[in-house]
Amino acid sequence: MASNIERMNNNNDADNQPTLEIGGRGNLISPKIYQSIYNHITGRTEKTSQTYEDNILVGFDELKQLHLKILQIKDIHNVLAQNETISLFFSGERREVFTSFERFEKYNSNNTKPTKSLQLKYNFSLLLAGTSVPQEYVVTIKLVSRFASIQAFEEKKNRLLPSGLVNILVSNTADITIEYVDYLVAKTYLQAFDEWIKGCPCEQESRFTSLLQSFSHYVPRIIQLIIIAICLYYYNIYISTLSESFDKDWGRFFLFSLVSIFVLTKIAFIVGEKIERYIDSFKQDSYLNLNNGDKKLIKEFASRKKATYRKIFFQLVMTVVLGIISSKLSLLF
Repeated sequence: MASNIERMNNNNDADNQPTLEIGGRGNLISPKIYQSIYNHITGRTEKTSQTYEDNILVGFDELKQLHLKILQIKDIHNVLAQNETISLFFSGERREVFTSFERFEKYNSNNTKPTKSLQLKYNFSLLLAGTSVPQEYVVTIKLVSRFASIQAFEEKKNRLLPSGLVNILVSNTADITIEYVDYLVAKTYLQAFDEWIKGCPCEQESRFTSLLQSFSHYVPRIIQLIIIAICLYYYNIYISTLSESFDKDWGRFFLFSLVSIFVLTKIAFIVGEKIERYIDSFKQDSYLNLNNGDKKLIKEFASRKKATYRKIFFQLVMTVVLGIISSKLSLLF
């Protein structure tokens, strides 16, 4: 079909739009109509998508606002046909599908299975201004619960995966994909979804936690240095208290001191690795709150966060105490 286009006429018509001459017989049409006919004959559409890592907190009210935004854009054009599906995915591979948002609003929130993800899919057949052929648009929106994703990893016994890798795997919280004919229409949906993301309730990024995670791989070495400093401090005090006439087996003292420092630094490194994993395990809150299972999961992760802070503090205190006790014990030999 493209080979029959002989030239583009740049003279403006009544709509100030350039025209295409088809077949060399004075058949002039606008590029928009040509694109519509071409896509109708070939059945081809373009596709665009956008992914988000925002820490969004999504409930029924937020989903209703998103649904209304999509419908408001659709109502701008002449709608010939439309349908929508809302799919909920739960832990344990369970799934529920609703054929309309009105049916979804009657969803039983007593479900005890946490919601892993939600998909909103809209199919529109639109007749745009200046065209005579309907155009098909498909808008697919996916929202993911970060808490449920982490729980899914744990249920599959993937605890051996590095925390940094898990963070990457559960970082995406939302995405939108649009199959379109006219990009300007698709762009409108993208902008509307972007506005909705920015307007969602969210947890502010903790700068302190982000800073800790960016340097967490240094923690084992830092803990080792702290232990060495503690040992040297007590050894220095002990040596300064000795009189010049004191007969001391310096070889024995040096041996036990060296062994104690070596053992303590190994223990400190192990403790440091645990603290590093605790720091990396911190995840910013991002979840779907649609049923009782989700509420229970949110409370569980809030408790986990507090427990992790306590574990880090306890590990640090115990490491320092162990260093002091071991240093003093080594001086008794």
